[in-house]
Amino acid sequence: MRTLCLTLLLIVLCPLTAESQNTPEWQHLYEQLCDCDDIDSGNAEELHELLQELADSPVNLYDATPEDIDRLLFLSTEQRAELNQYISRHGHMLSMGETRMLRTIDPLRLQLLDFFAYVKAEERQSNDFPSLRDMAKYGKTTIASSIKLPLYNRAGDRDGYCGYKYKHWTRLTHRLGNHMQIGLTATQDAGEPFFAGRNAWGYDHYGFHAIIRQLGPIKTLAIGQYKVKFGRGLVVNNGFAIGKLTSDAAVSLPSYSITPNTSRNESRYMQGAAATLALSKRLSLTVFASHRRIDATIKGDSIRTILTTGYHRTPSELERKHNATQTAAGMDLMWRKGGFHAGIDGLYTRYGKPLAPDVSQPYRRYYPSGRDFINASVYYGYISSRLSAGGETAVNGDGAIATLNSLSLRPASSLTLTAVQRMYSYRYHSPFASAFSDGGKVQNESGFYLGVSWQMSSSCSLTAYSDYAYHPWLRYRVSKDSHSWDNLVQTSLTLGSCTLSARYRLRLRQQDRTLEDGTRHLADNKTEHRARLSLTCQGTHLTMKTSVDGVSLPQLSSHGLMVSQTASYTCGALSASMLLAWFDTTDYESRVYTYERNPIYSFSFPSFYGNGMHASLFVKASLTRRWMLSLKADYTKYFDRDHISSSLQRIDSSAKTDLELTTSLKF
Repeated sequence: MRTLCLTLLLIVLCPLTAESQNTPEWQHLYEQLCDCDDIDSGNAEELHELLQELADSPVNLYDATPEDIDRLLFLSTEQRAELNQYISRHGHMLSMGETRMLRTIDPLRLQLLDFFAYVKAEERQSNDFPSLRDMAKYGKTTIASSIKLPLYNRAGDRDGYCGYKYKHWTRLTHRLGNHMQIGLTATQDAGEPFFAGRNAWGYDHYGFHAIIRQLGPIKTLAIGQYKVKFGRGLVVNNGFAIGKLTSDAAVSLPSYSITPNTSRNESRYMQGAAATLALSKRLSLTVFASHRRIDATIKGDSIRTILTTGYHRTPSELERKHNATQTAAGMDLMWRKGGFHAGIDGLYTRYGKPLAPDVSQPYRRYYPSGRDFINASVYYGYISSRLSAGGETAVNGDGAIATLNSLSLRPASSLTLTAVQRMYSYRYHSPFASAFSDGGKVQNESGFYLGVSWQMSSSCSLTAYSDYAYHPWLRYRVSKDSHSWDNLVQTSLTLGSCTLSARYRLRLRQQDRTLEDGTRHLADNKTEHRARLSLTCQGTHLTMKTSVDGVSLPQLSSHGLMVSQTASYTCGALSASMLLAWFDTTDYESRVYTYERNPIYSFSFPSFYGNGMHASLFVKASLTRRWMLSLKADYTKYFDRDHISSSLQRIDSSAKTDLELTTSLKF
């Protein structure tokens, strides 16, 4: 507590008349992007990771290629297309001020663009790959390390977990622009043994990656851990996909089919080698091969369940660590000319032991089973600043079909209309598929989405969508075919330095209900109302945000409310962010969420239920131009219970405090 008080005192005493005007860090703007975009936590963390990589290696817009501009993931398809057309028409972009002339890019993304792009006249040498000497001389190396210290004990920390209660990671990256990147990531979760037992080599998980680009006809070459995305993700996508408010994931192509795996996630990656070859100016071929060990529950000679948590804390979890193998190989052939593109891709996956899930429950009948899986697809598209259309149709080895088609139209510079249709058979399955959906899987879903984005004026915007989905086969807690309907409207008004935002979301989902005689019956729609009202005021040094969140599920008599206040302060090399939130919900169904500032390469979007308060403090200091140090403190207090969580995660207290210390050194 004394350290926190001294830190706050330094912030207060920092001169308000700095030599140059402070600008908000990109993480503050990213928080507003999370408010605007319906991104699930896994995808948001992936996007956060990619944006951090982009901040370390920004795009030069002076004579950027379409591949360079595609790296600006926070821009929509239309925004990237207009930026491409502008550079193609004028030959060069001479200053960042010219981006303000682009009609499709909204003010929030224009601010973000300043962090991830620059303009500098320099001769492009795309055909001359840097020498090893240049890599060592001009490359930038970053070493980052973090440790999380819980100021409490869980039940498993006393008896049950095989390791200590501290979570930590270390990351080493060497990069030369966008040409080359080599990195090593080592992670350790709380409770996992360190230099002991099954982890005699130290960390629980190591990830190595090496990737080079623009080496003659080799557009991309990856060795080690990497991620792959083809088409719209119906066959393979272990990268990320943005949510419904920016259905760009259903329309656009990935900037690169192959990207390095820099995440600490222990499941969503390939391991082996991959390459993209330029067969001609318009035709490219991507091939990859992967073999890795995975976690699974084994029964006899078959795999019952593939595990993706990455936790290896108890003897039983350690027994399931890397006890199965997964081999995959695939290819993608893509043709691209101007705004048109088309391609075909294929994937073969084999497991060391056959998948044999428990299908005693009817909804599990079409869970994937067997040892070998084959998937193939064709995709197409056209992208311009006015019109974007695209689609993909995939088939698996059983002949089941999955198709996704979309259309985005911009009748005016301030108005964008989007439509997305998808049909995923309940018999379709691809081990690495991830695409636009309501149920979270590329399986057992047909639906239609309509969205609108309207920049009514420079200070007022409106975004809305309606998404209907039909599920022809049973699902968990749903005993018949069912439907769901998701609707959202959001508006924001900017007056001077303050922005007022309002959001309302209505979700209707069918779900089983248990009757008095114990039988289950498919009930009418389970209605969920969620609303948020927030006010953000941004000054030269201080940014304040006040938010009120409300949740209501009438059929379940479940309701929730959260009031939160965020303050962010920047003064020279020192920045700080504070969050204070009070919440009161009936149960888990009416849980509430909040985004909070985190150290580099970390992301947090926690949820809360019950009655309590949550506070966090994040302080970052750039001690030198190369050395950064940050501290995050989290405190959560519950007023309606005397313990937190259950089983081995149980904390015998109504409050918990975590400290996280992160350091980063660049040279």
